[in-house]
Amino acid sequence: MLDSIFRAWGGELHPQFDYDAFQGNGGSDRTATAVALDSGTWDFPMVLLSTPSGVVNEGVERPEVRLVVVEGHQRHRYLNALHARGKAPAGPHDTIILHSPLVEGR
Repeated sequence: MLDSIFRAWGGELHPQFDYDAFQGNGGSDRTATAVALDSGTWDFPMVLLSTPSGVVNEGVERPEVRLVVVEGHQRHRYLNALHARGKAPAGPHDTIILHSPLVEGR
């Protein structure tokens, strides 16, 4: 499911860079995101927007997109880095998914 979440901001994911950035020297300088996920899951749920009809991002139609990160970009980056290293915590990882009714003609 992680790879099905679209990030409209932040560019490409770079797992090694992200891992190093969140881990620091691996001690007390680790970020709160790293401490939480290294302990099993994040401390606050990510907020996602449900997009059943896709999105238009920077003028590009993306009909395949179903979830967009609203809040939680760092948690998404670090969890992706852990997955790339084969060290992802099992979770569950709580999320809040915002839904809006579709309105025809808009």
